[in-house]
Amino acid sequence: MKNKHMTINERIKIQLGLESSHSFKKIAEDTGKDCTSISREVRKHISVKRTGSHWRAFNDCVHRKRCRSYNQECTNARCNRTSCAYCRQFCMTASCPSYVKETCSRLKKAPYVCNGCRNESKCQLEKHFYYAKDSQQEYETLLSTARSGFVIEEEEAAELGGVLRKGLSNGHSVYHIIQSVGEESIGYSSKTIYTYINAGVFDGIGNLDLPRKVRYKARRKAAVQPLKKDKTCRIGRTYADYVLFREENPDTPVVQMDSVIGKKGVDEKVLLTIHIVNCHLMLAFIRERNSTASVIEVFDKLKLKLGHDDFSRIFPVILTDNGSEFSDPIPIEMDRPTGEILTQVFYCDPNMSQQKGACENNHEFIRRIIPKGRSMNPYSQEDIDLMMSHINSYLRAELGGKSPYDMFDYSDFSMLRISS
Repeated sequence: MKNKHMTINERIKIQLGLESSHSFKKIAEDTGKDCTSISREVRKHISVKRTGSHWRAFNDCVHRKRCRSYNQECTNARCNRTSCAYCRQFCMTASCPSYVKETCSRLKKAPYVCNGCRNESKCQLEKHFYYAKDSQQEYETLLSTARSGFVIEEEEAAELGGVLRKGLSNGHSVYHIIQSVGEESIGYSSKTIYTYINAGVFDGIGNLDLPRKVRYKARRKAAVQPLKKDKTCRIGRTYADYVLFREENPDTPVVQMDSVIGKKGVDEKVLLTIHIVNCHLMLAFIRERNSTASVIEVFDKLKLKLGHDDFSRIFPVILTDNGSEFSDPIPIEMDRPTGEILTQVFYCDPNMSQQKGACENNHEFIRRIIPKGRSMNPYSQEDIDLMMSHINSYLRAELGGKSPYDMFDYSDFSMLRISS
C-alpha cells in the first residue's frame, strides 16, 4: 500500500530542513516526497507570530522608522512622545491614518516561513513558522473530524455561506469568489465548496445558484453571456446605443477606457487607461487591484480635481469593454453627492476590442516599457506619470508630426491641466 500521508518523522525532517535553509527540492529528497508536497505541507500548516525581537517591539507598519503621526485625542498626560509609534492604543490600528502593513518578501515565495531566516533576531514584522509538532496535531485533528463528517464547524459554515451568497448574487463563480477573497481566508478549495453546496451545508445555497451547473448545456449555443457584477449595466449602453448616440451627436468628443494587466494575480497592480481620442492623449492610473471600486475611486478623484464642468467637457462619452471592473457604470457617470449626470458610459460588443481601436493601439507604447507578463507592483503613480509623459510627447505621423500634448494644447481643453 502506497504511503500518502506525512508522518511525524517526515515533518520533523521538513522543519530541520527549513531551519538549515535547505530548498524544497533538497527536503523532498531527504523525505522521499514530491517537491510540491513539501510546499503544500509548509503552506498549509503555518503558525503566525506577531512578536518583535531582542530590544525591538513588534511593529509591522512600513512607516515605523520615520513616523510622526500623533494622536490628538490622547489623554495620557504622562506621555511625552513626539509620535505615537509603538503605542498599543494608536499605532498599527485603524485609528492611525498612516498605518500601512509591511509584509516580508520572504513570506511571499518559497520557503514561505521564517524558519532559518538570519534576520529573525532583529525582525519587527509578523513572522510565519512551520512546526512539526503543531502540523502533526492539526493533521490528526483534521483526520478525526473528517471521519465523523464534514470538516467544517457550524459557525464557520454560516460565515462562509454569507460570503458565498453575496458573490453568487452578483453572478460570480465559486472560483472567482475564492480568488477575490483569498484562498487563505476561505480555507477550502473550489472542489470542496462545490461538494458542500451539493450536500446542503450552506443555508439558502443550492446547485440552482451555481450558474455553471445550471447553464452548462446551454453553453453549446452561440450566445455568450458576459460575467458582470450588475447584469443590467449594459441596458441602454450597448455598442449599438453608442453608434446611435454618435449619429445624433457627431461633434461630441469620445474617450476610450481600458485596463492594462502586467502579471496576472489577485495581489497584482493594474493600470487604468483613459484615452482622449481626438488628440490621442492617454492618462494612466495605477491601481492596487483590478476591481470595480478602484475604477470608481479614480473617477471620484478626477471629478474632485477638475470640477463638474471641466470633467463633463473632457469626458462626455466613455467607451469601454466588458471587463468586470467596469460593470458598475452609475458611480462613474454621475456625481454621487448631487446625483448630477456628468458623462455617459457605453460598452463594446463582447470580444470586439477593435471597436475601441485607438486605445488598444496606444497600449503598444506602454508594452514597450512594461511588457505583458511583467509585474506592475514595483511601480508607483510617479513612475506611471513619467512613462505617460514620454508617451504623450511622442511625435505621431497621424497627428501631422505633432505630439498628443501639442494636440491637447490646440484643443478646447488648452486651459485645463490633467495629471494622473
